[in-house]
Amino acid sequence: MTQRTFKTLKVLLDVADIPIIYLGLLASYYLRFFSGWFDVSKGVPPIGAYERTFFGIACLWYLLFWLEGVYAMRGRFTLDQFFRVLKTVFMASVLLLAAVFFFRSFAYSRLTVVLGLLVTTGVLGLFHVAKRRLLFHLHHRGLGVRRAVILGAGEPVRTCFERIARNPELGIQVVGALTETPEVPDGCTRLGDPSAIRQVLMEKDVEEVFVAWPEYSARRVMDLIQSADMAGVTFRVIPDVYGLIASSVQLGEMAGLPVINIGLLPIHGFQGTLKHAFDFLASLLGLIVLSPFLAIVAILIRLESRGDVIYSQERVGLDGKPFTIFKFRSMRSDAEVQTGPVWAAKDDPRRTRVGAFIRKFSIDELPQLYNVLRGDMSLVGPRPERPHFVHKFSREVPDYMRRHHVRTGITGWAQINGLRGECPIDERTRSDIWYIENWSLVLDFEILLKTIWVCIFRPEGN
Repeated sequence: MTQRTFKTLKVLLDVADIPIIYLGLLASYYLRFFSGWFDVSKGVPPIGAYERTFFGIACLWYLLFWLEGVYAMRGRFTLDQFFRVLKTVFMASVLLLAAVFFFRSFAYSRLTVVLGLLVTTGVLGLFHVAKRRLLFHLHHRGLGVRRAVILGAGEPVRTCFERIARNPELGIQVVGALTETPEVPDGCTRLGDPSAIRQVLMEKDVEEVFVAWPEYSARRVMDLIQSADMAGVTFRVIPDVYGLIASSVQLGEMAGLPVINIGLLPIHGFQGTLKHAFDFLASLLGLIVLSPFLAIVAILIRLESRGDVIYSQERVGLDGKPFTIFKFRSMRSDAEVQTGPVWAAKDDPRRTRVGAFIRKFSIDELPQLYNVLRGDMSLVGPRPERPHFVHKFSREVPDYMRRHHVRTGITGWAQINGLRGECPIDERTRSDIWYIENWSLVLDFEILLKTIWVCIFRPEGN
């Protein structure tokens, strides 16, 4: 299958949304009037008006998906993409209801419209998941894969290469990197320095270039892009995000003089109080709703092995102050007698059978809702570490202690992006700082929903 054939197949799969939406809406008509589930004492309206309206809505729905970039999304169907699709469905629903309300020449059944939205959303969602699986299967067999090179230096090159390598469903094959230094990630081929970009693009039949340059010069990047002068090549600039984002820069004024405030965190004042209030109410509700489940987990732990059901441990929290964290015990009672403080490893032999299961799905973290209720922690924030590791990392990792300017959390931005367990601590720290500097209540909601998604569908607990 050539690249052109693959693109044609993808376009056809995207356009297939129109008949699927149309048939889903049409199915709601038959469900409403011929299923026998609903009252039809007022008679069955002619289907012709519904057919014309449904076809128009299907075309409009497809157009909204296209405008919102739904068809440009790559990779597995993530929560980010789900929200984008949900946003588009909501817009289409509003337009559909508006059309039904203002179109006075024909009285549409409101129940049919509601059924149509529910049926179509479900069917369309299943089709999009199936479509992603088909494309992933083709990519896995090397079909429709776009060849790419990474242009840059240092840590961003490694991060970019590893992220692409870990996500084959993106359909991208990195043929090598153009770097200023000889160091490249394991498994990646160095193709020369950046000045050789034009030659490499011609010889390697490259379609995409990822520019991953720390502290890059925009002028320099543009010069390289212009020198390449290759039609059909897409340049994707991946900036050193954590270096570009200033430390909570805010514009303000003082006595009429414009000033730039640096160092004010978003989680302060009223917003900090709002976050704390949300944590309190959500943790209280969570403990009440989950109490039967928590009791069952506790019984299973106690039946399998002797020892305390709840495992307590000292961690470092807000402003570097220690507190006691609570977790379900997932290891033997004597797990650290011989080793002392060590990080849990993947497939850790010290785990119990129940412990392995609850760690895989992060169920062992649920007792920390009590920590949130007490005010020791937040639902979302940097993960708390033990004093031994905090002392070690504070000397080795720049800006590490900035993580303690806010309450630590049960989950966080780093965790939902795969930065947990034995990942590099400096990378996790940069992610934590990004969260602190860009916090919003909406971001907390997003992280909580993604955490639930990851724990259920992509569990990676140790």
